[in-house]
Amino acid sequence: MQDDADGSHEVYGSHRAHGINGADGINGADDIFTVFLFGPFEVRLPGGQRLRSLRTHKGEWLLALLILRDGRAVARDWLSGILWQESEPEKALYNLRRCLSDIRVALGPEAKRLISPSARNIAFDLTGAAIDVCQFDAGIAQGTPDGLRKAVALYRGPVMEGCDEEWVGPERSSRAERYLSALERLAALAVESQDFAEAAAYLRDAVARDPMRETAQRGLMTALARSGDYGASVEVYQRLRNYLRETMNVEPDGETQRLMRQIREQARRITIAPPGTTGPPGTLARGLEPLPRPQEIPVAAPVAPVAPAMADTWEPVGGAMSLDSRFYIERSTDEEFSRALLRRDSIVLVKGPRQVGKTSLLSRGLRAARAAGQRVAMLDFQKLSLGQRESSDAVYLAMSHHLYERLELETPPSAVWDADSGPNEKFERYLRRHVLRVNGQDRSLVWAMDEIDLLFNKPYSSEIFALFRSWHNERAFDPDGPWGRLTLCIAYATEEHLFINDLNQSPFNVGTRLALGDFSTEEVGELALRHGGLLSQASDRERFLRLVGGHPYLVRHGLSELSGGVDLAALEAGATHGDGPFSDHLRRLLALLRRDSDLSDAIQEVLQNRPCPTSDSFYRLRSAGVILGESPQTARLRCGLYADYLGHHFL
Repeated sequence: MQDDADGSHEVYGSHRAHGINGADGINGADDIFTVFLFGPFEVRLPGGQRLRSLRTHKGEWLLALLILRDGRAVARDWLSGILWQESEPEKALYNLRRCLSDIRVALGPEAKRLISPSARNIAFDLTGAAIDVCQFDAGIAQGTPDGLRKAVALYRGPVMEGCDEEWVGPERSSRAERYLSALERLAALAVESQDFAEAAAYLRDAVARDPMRETAQRGLMTALARSGDYGASVEVYQRLRNYLRETMNVEPDGETQRLMRQIREQARRITIAPPGTTGPPGTLARGLEPLPRPQEIPVAAPVAPVAPAMADTWEPVGGAMSLDSRFYIERSTDEEFSRALLRRDSIVLVKGPRQVGKTSLLSRGLRAARAAGQRVAMLDFQKLSLGQRESSDAVYLAMSHHLYERLELETPPSAVWDADSGPNEKFERYLRRHVLRVNGQDRSLVWAMDEIDLLFNKPYSSEIFALFRSWHNERAFDPDGPWGRLTLCIAYATEEHLFINDLNQSPFNVGTRLALGDFSTEEVGELALRHGGLLSQASDRERFLRLVGGHPYLVRHGLSELSGGVDLAALEAGATHGDGPFSDHLRRLLALLRRDSDLSDAIQEVLQNRPCPTSDSFYRLRSAGVILGESPQTARLRCGLYADYLGHHFL
């Protein structure tokens, strides 16, 4: 049986096929094909009958993916890779064909909408159909008050509510942002017309959807104050402040706080003004800053790509990844790290070579801890100046000041830093009295320390790490004491035994120890899919892995090049060139090795398939992320790119 309709059908542009709905909802009728993508997915056939259930959820997701493409053709390889990424390509394509057959049967006479413009592509013709998301997008693009009102009336909830697949995230977030921006725009227009009640109604909808959207919260405070309802305006601020404190342990931003002070001052002036001077309710409030007019509402093409080469997947490569990055790959370490924080373990160690994602892991774990109600702070030792790392006293003072600023404590460390006490005593006292106890209340803290390697070669390092170990030991004897409320998360790359002689004073052999390494083959394949379905052929994945291995930075950099239009053969050919895509990274690596004769000698041995000459050189090269292996005898270059480039310069 042929799984789709004959390829001779024409794909009509769907924007002309579905108009804007009425204010009550989608502009559909019982005699037309209607699809609801906002909220739970629902399809109604002409006559009002609902589409019968398909055999699997992936059948629904496939139909939704095709509809979201708004009539445009989609590559079969991309669809199968998105929906059956755990399967081999041949199996995934087989599953795609089965689902398409199920959809055709369920659609009945409407199956003619499922068409194949070519053997490699498939599309869903939306001519004459009523699709809520398409009508929403058209209303937003129209940009008129009427178009915006009709668009927001369509928003029943997140796109494909209940579907947790990766592909739905961008579709969902882009529409949610446009919906909230439309509400703010309508509120601004209502304020211009002095209709403060209508403005407040729009903004209440916005903050109900996203309580942390402070632009909407400020707009609501302003609209209520300008209507004369100061009490309700203050109540909005208090609810926001309580919500932020409870969920994120932060205060409203400075602009919101300034607005609140202004509103309170306006209310005070009305209260104390002499009789006959206040005018109608809200007169003085109209002197507030006008409700800001939002920027033009973003109107974007559907987020998911229609083919691998068309993927809009660029994102800066290098450094910590944004918390909402679609390219972040969760590994087993993520779950272990989050569990350790929720258990409030004493010390959590995250070890791994450079550029494997330690900082990104810390950031996500801290977000989960914050969401669970814990206080969190993160210190990157790269941000400390040379002077702040000059002595143990200077480091302790800088660390204490970091906590003072980050946690918005009342007592600055400089106010209690006793010149007659030793560095350890001063630091420990500040933590005990002012960080782990605030206003007479015991408070817990998850404190992450990144790039702590910068302290390893300092003469005072053993002093600091022995202090960390002592807190761990005290917690074992007195779990209800102050150190029972502290969790230290330490991320580092250097082998700890190279700089700590007394293991009994080391915090690096206790607590929860996590190792973060290279991506697995499966994880590289997953990341390639998120870059628009790249490396869909097994042979291409093998070639790519031979080049960059599982090195997280090189994998992301290579995929970024491929998604930008460079083909795999060109990437391989120019990989080690002086002006190639990896040139900056490779030059830094070469400079690191040439500065140290021991490392230069060691890398020459490894390049010739011989063991590292010393244990010290092996561990240093492994910490720097140049080699892999469990011992000097098993040392090997981390990837083919390193072997080719370093072989050219050292052999």
